[in-house]
Amino acid sequence: DDLMSFVGIPAEDYEEAVALVPEEAISGEMLFMFKAKDEAAADRIAKQVETYFTSAKNQMRDYIPSEYAKMEKGAVTKTGQYVWLAVSAEQDKVVEIIKANIK
Repeated sequence: DDLMSFVGIPAEDYEEAVALVPEEAISGEMLFMFKAKDEAAADRIAKQVETYFTSAKNQMRDYIPSEYAKMEKGAVTKTGQYVWLAVSAEQDKVVEIIKANIK
């Protein structure tokens, strides 16, 4: 399972997932969205995504400071069984769309 090897999240913890990350490490933009199997799984997923995101930001800080600044606007968010992280040049618009569609 790609998400297990990439972020450390086992498939049994989620019902649905989307992960979009750049193939090359020159952009800090990324999107992770999970519908967890239950609240406990959502807590585990949020913790793993936060660990991944912290590591990615630390790597980007000295590598490409402008991308690091963009990443600083991102945050792991948990809403019920949903866990998501978005980092985009259009951060506010992406967050607005996600919040409007998570029920």
